[in-house]
Order: sequence, then structure tokens, then C-alpha cells
Amino acid sequence: MRVAGLFRVPTLSPALPVVPFVLLGYLLGDGAALILRPSPWPTLWLMLALLPLLPLCLRWPRTSLALMPLLFLLLGWQLTALQLAGPDRPRHIDRLVPEGQPVTLLGQVEKMPEFDGRHSRFVLACEAVLERSGPPRPEGSNFVPAEGLVRLTLAGPPPPVLEPGQRLLAMTRLDRPRGFRTPGAYDSAFNLAAQDIFRIGFLESPLMLEELPERPTSSWQRLRQGPERLRARIGRFMEHHLAPATAALYQGLVIGNRAAIPPEVIEDFKASGCMHILAISGMHLSLLALMIGWSLTWLMQRSHRLMLRLHVRTLAAVLTMPPLFGYTLLAGGQMPVLRALVMALLVTAALLLHRRHDLLHLLCVAALGLLLWQPLALGTASFQLSFAAVLALILIQPRLQTLLRGPAPDDPCQLQPQPPLARRLGRMLAVALLISLAATLGTLPIMLHHFNQFSLVGPLANLIVEPLLCLWALPLGLLAIVLMGPAPELAAQLLQLGGLGIDAAISLCHLAASLPLARLHCVTPSPGEIVGFYGLLAAVLWRQRLGRRFVPLLVCALLCCLLPSAGAWLRTRLDHGMTVWYLDVGQGSASVIELPTGRTVLVDGGGSSAGPSVGERVIAPFLWRRRHLRLDEVVLTHPDSDHTNGIDYILRHFRPRHLWVNGLPGREQEYERLLATAAQLGIPVLAPEGGRVLAAAQTASLTVLHNPVRDQALEFGSSERTPTNEGGLVLRLRQGAQALLFPGDIGAATEARLAGANPDLAAQVLLAAHHGSKGSNSAALLEAVRPSHIVVSAGRGREKHFPAPAHLNTWEEAGLHVFVTGRDGTIHCRVTADSLLVRPWDTAPPLPRR
Repeated sequence: MRVAGLFRVPTLSPALPVVPFVLLGYLLGDGAALILRPSPWPTLWLMLALLPLLPLCLRWPRTSLALMPLLFLLLGWQLTALQLAGPDRPRHIDRLVPEGQPVTLLGQVEKMPEFDGRHSRFVLACEAVLERSGPPRPEGSNFVPAEGLVRLTLAGPPPPVLEPGQRLLAMTRLDRPRGFRTPGAYDSAFNLAAQDIFRIGFLESPLMLEELPERPTSSWQRLRQGPERLRARIGRFMEHHLAPATAALYQGLVIGNRAAIPPEVIEDFKASGCMHILAISGMHLSLLALMIGWSLTWLMQRSHRLMLRLHVRTLAAVLTMPPLFGYTLLAGGQMPVLRALVMALLVTAALLLHRRHDLLHLLCVAALGLLLWQPLALGTASFQLSFAAVLALILIQPRLQTLLRGPAPDDPCQLQPQPPLARRLGRMLAVALLISLAATLGTLPIMLHHFNQFSLVGPLANLIVEPLLCLWALPLGLLAIVLMGPAPELAAQLLQLGGLGIDAAISLCHLAASLPLARLHCVTPSPGEIVGFYGLLAAVLWRQRLGRRFVPLLVCALLCCLLPSAGAWLRTRLDHGMTVWYLDVGQGSASVIELPTGRTVLVDGGGSSAGPSVGERVIAPFLWRRRHLRLDEVVLTHPDSDHTNGIDYILRHFRPRHLWVNGLPGREQEYERLLATAAQLGIPVLAPEGGRVLAAAQTASLTVLHNPVRDQALEFGSSERTPTNEGGLVLRLRQGAQALLFPGDIGAATEARLAGANPDLAAQVLLAAHHGSKGSNSAALLEAVRPSHIVVSAGRGREKHFPAPAHLNTWEEAGLHVFVTGRDGTIHCRVTADSLLVRPWDTAPPLPRR
């Protein structure tokens, strides 16, 4: 009996168009759960909620199709809530080990380690755990069986023991990932939860790792670990034969490891709009499928026997699937690649069954399948960008086909001469430009939501950079992988030849990024603006089909785009109150003051951040989320790095009118670079005296109470340590009867002088001096200020010092409301002339919810 699909059989009808509605229901449930982050329902309650629908489905079978979106809405809600709640298995590492507990983990390296130039990160699949505290177990073995994934970070490059599949012991202290709980900041806890990782640890030295002898593994384990071992081998091969920057970019292009790409190269690719090329996506998989499919088709067409008995193209599509599946594993199973693989499998199945396939339905099925497997993927940028870009290309596909074919002939039966080569090349160039423009417009709101920037030169830069990377470097890199074993010298030559395309792409992106207005930064769009933008695109794309509905849709879309900005403008002009945000920046300090009439002031801007500065990772995204493109004033209380290391980025992107400093020279080169940046941008750097009003609007004002450098003409020698803190600015923000005090990092001696020189120092909110340390926040200061609320800007992991436990106990015993940014996240303070409200911005408990 002949196999259907390889032979010509009658065509069946297409599937019912129910999948998009089912996906819409699931997206609504999944998205609502991501926003509200609820606790999961008990299974019994869920069944009882669905029980009333059973008689309807039995009485009217067609009703079940109409109810499917509702059922999938509930399913999306429940699955997302379950994953947000975290693991409930008793042996999971998250349930076994208390937070901060030092342990020894026994496990297996799950994936290829990634090295960013400073730290190596790898994932360990736990098998057992040894608690390094408490009494020994009676049976003599302190190891407890465990399961679950842990991401470990090691200072320095990865040692040879970090090989995928290697069993080892790791001595570390486990914590839960928290990230910065600040509006707009990257949510590392959520993105790790999407990978089923709920614990992280840090290793100070490779000596904290011990290799264990390998044990016999099954064929399935060897097959599962093979792709990651091959990824590591390819990475080492590229590093050995290519320059560091070229090898790092080649790894990102071929195996999806972008950790070692230099930050300046990443910025150039972002500014030129070519960053998406470095993420392995459907384009990479499509090129691989095209090369393999064409080669197989050409080979099988050499056989007349195969041509007569089989459908060669269908057979070639089937034989292409195993290499695509292998490359998906080799690329690390990233979401865009999985999407492309699922769609390729569905297309192949449609060919085998001789069913008509609709690309929109295939995209919906791929999205639904991936979200059922990983519900939290909906909240990740990679999932949103990948599906939005493909959806945009599907919608413009008819126009692309018309553009490629050219105008319709007057007489369809008459053979038309082939157009000249120049015209065909022009059409191909126009199609490539239209594809790039469609993908850019389709993903623009999502790009602005996650990254607050878009490239004006992106569509044109992609026309040059994409061929260099995808049609030159990528095929040569894939061919080098195949030849890496049997012919390593030839593989190295192919990599070096492909590296020329990599280097050319780096140079072109740098050139495009250096152009004036190559990229623009923008505020974070609201949900209404995103809906309005896509509504405008739909109105323009389907103008003829909409008919009379075109004008109402256009008007509604324009209102959605304009009303949020108009509302924000009116709110800032009519609001007579002010808002203060004490940002969660780790171990540091950054406060944003939003005065009436829209004036905005940043007081300090530093914190703990590995990699990009806290200004780029936390402060700038927060300002864009609050719809600020410019700052009026930036005030630095003193030049310590934990108050200033994010300011350079802020000066470049928000161009404040003035930069206020205390007048002391900095002890670090970073502060000198900051002052040089201000001079380069033409921002005046001023040292105010006591009593100077830095910003005022209506009845609100920000005043300098104390500047020892100017008021007392203090000069501190470079050998002293404390005067940098003691010479800091002390600020007071006042509106009506409400006052907030910003004392910087001053110590007890300066606090005593401040209290003696200012009899009216009362303030309802006190930002704890020096992050709540033992040497500050003296009884004299608290007696003079008499606060009702104390905010401590301090990071996690240093609770023994910031805030000092003695201070914390004293404040709580006195009945004061105490907030710590490392514990409570960003603190929101709403102030009017006669009212005050202080509360954490994010009241939801951190992940996991259990």
C-alpha cells in the first residue's frame, strides 16, 4: 500500500477556522494571569466551574466549538498561574533548601556554559543536595535526593570541568532570583522562571567545583546531551581559529551563544536595527531548509525511477526535517527557532496528507502549542517579536507575490516576454525592502515596549547586513560544522572566509550607527497606543476590504494613539501634587522627583549592576516608562560610585539642564568621565551653597540645606576616607506641610551639625543616611527630623549592615513605617499639600508564588 503524501491523492478540505479563536481565548487567559499573577485554582474548583457547560455541549454539539475559546481562556489562566506559583514537588531544590542556605549541590551540567568576559554562567540539573549546616542524618549520608535546575555564576572563564553532561559537586549559597523591582526594569526572575529556574548561586572560585567520575548513561541521555556537547565544541573551535570579536559574533549567529559579543558591537547592531539577525530565528532555519531541500531534490531528480514513483519534493521536505530538528537542538532550543520548526513540521504534515495549508493557521497552531508547553513565554520579548514579525510577513504576502509577478497582462492566454534583468533585480530589491519594512512596522510597538528605541536606518541597513551574515557567513559556518570532524583544516578556512562577512557586517553596523539620528529613543507605549498602532496598520492594509468601516476604524485607532499622550500631558499640567520614587537599584541610591507642572529631578543615580550600568538597566527604563524624555535637573549628593555610576548614561540620553554636585573631586575615574561627558554635552556643572533652591513648581520646592564644601569651605585630602560622605549635599523637598529629607551618606558628626544649624528639620519621610548603616542615622538626627516613614535604599544580601539591625529594631519599636528597597522594591510616595501616601510600587510577592 502506498504511503499517502508521497503519491498523488485527492485533496481534502482545509481545517475549520477555529484555531485563531481558540488561540485568542488562550492569549486572553495567559495575558491576564501574567498581569494579575494570581494563585492557581484547585483542580476540583476548576472542574466545578466547567461542570455547568457539560449539558450545553451534550445538548447542542455545535455549541462546544463556540465554547472552546472560553475553555482555553480558563486553561491559559490556570497553566500560567501554576507556573508562576513555582514547583510543588517536595524534592525540588526550591522546596528543599531555605533561601541563603550554604549547600553542596550534586548534579549534571545541563547546557553549554556562557562567558561574557567577566563571569561564566551555567545551568546545573540537581540530583542531590548536601546541607552544610545542622546535625548529620542518622543513616550517615547527608545527601538528600533533589531535582530542579539551578543557574550558577562563576567569576572568570569556565574551567574545563564545565562540560555539558559532566557530573560535579558545587559548593554555593542558593538564593531566589529577584532582579530590580522597578517599573520598566528587566525582570530577571520572570525570565528565569520561564526557563523553570527558581534558584541561583554564585561561585567565587573554580576550587568550589569538584569533578565526579562519569557513570554509565543510557542512549537517551547521550542523545539529549549530544547537541550541547557539540555546541561547546563548536564554540571552542571558533575561538581557536578566529579573532575574539569575530568568534563571539559567529557563535551568536550559528549556535545562539551571544554572551561573549562585546557591548560596543551589541550597541552598534541595536542602533543600526540589525540586532534581530544575531538571534537565531526562522530565517536561519528557512535558509538551512532551503539548502538541504534543494540539494535533496536535485539529487533525487537524477533518478527517473524515483521521479516516476514518488513525489520528489514532498520526500525532500520529509527528509529535511531531521536536520532541522538537530539544528534546533544545536541552537539551544530558542523560542524563534522552535516556532519555525513547528511551522515546518505542520507544512510537511500538510504535504503528506495533501491538505491545503494556510500560513495564518499554521502560525496560530505553532503559537498555541508553544504556549501550552511554556505558558510564561507569552511575556518574553523573543516570543512576541518572533510571532509579530512572521504575522506581518504573512499579511503582506499577497502584495509581495503581486510585486514579484509584475502587472497582470492584458491577455492572460498570451505568453509574456521575460522582463529585463535590471527590472527583475529592481523587483527583488523592492520585495526585500518591503519585507524589512513590514517586519519593522510589525514589531515596532513591541520593540518600544521592551527596549524604548527604534532604528531609522534599520530597513536600509538590513538590505546590506542580512546578505553578509545570512547568505555568506551562515552557510559557510554551517558547512564548517559538518567538516569540523573529518576535515578540520578546511573547516577553519571556511570559518575564516565566513569571518570576512562577519567583520564587514560589524564595520557596516558601526558606520550606520554613527549616522545622525540613526536611532531614536521613545517613551514606553501604553496598551492603548499599541492597540491603536496596529489598528492604523490594519486600516491601511485592508482599506478596500473594510469599505464603510474604514473611517470608524481609522478614527478609533487614532484616538487610541493620541488619548494616552494627551491624558498624560493634561495630568502633569493640572495635577497640584508631586510624586517621589525611591528606585530599587541594588546597593546604591536613585530617587526620581516628579514636581507639579511636569518638572522632573533625579537625585543620585548609582547602584549594583553586573554588565551595563544601573542607569541603562534601571533608571532610564523607569523614566521612559513614566513617559519622560528629558530631565530638568540631576543632583549628585557626593561622588561615590554607588550614587553616580549610572549617571553617564542618563546625561547622554536625557540631557538635563543642570548637573548639581557638592564640589568635591571624585576618587574614581568613572566620576571624572561623568564630568567630562557633561562638559562634552554642554551641561553646566554647578556646586550650590546652602539655601539654594534647585527646582520649584507651584508650592513645591527642592532646597539644599547643607553643603559643607561650600558652606564651610572644607578641603578633604585624598588619604581620608570618610569626608567624601561627610561632605555630601543634604536636600529637603517640601510642599505645604509635607517634607521629605535626602541626607545622602552623611555620618553622625555631620548629622549633629545639621541638627544644630537647622532648628526646623522636621520631615515626614526620611531617606536613611548611608543606606541605614550603623555609623549614620543617629538619635540626634531622628529627634530633629521626627519622621513617620523611613526609606532605606539598600540591596539584597547585605542585611547585616544595610540597614543595621539595631537601627531597624529601634525604628520598628518606635512605630515608624520602614521600607527597604531590597526587600520591598521601588517605593512610591504621593505628596500633596495636606496628604501623604507611602507604599511599595509592587505589592505582589516575588516569584515563585508558593
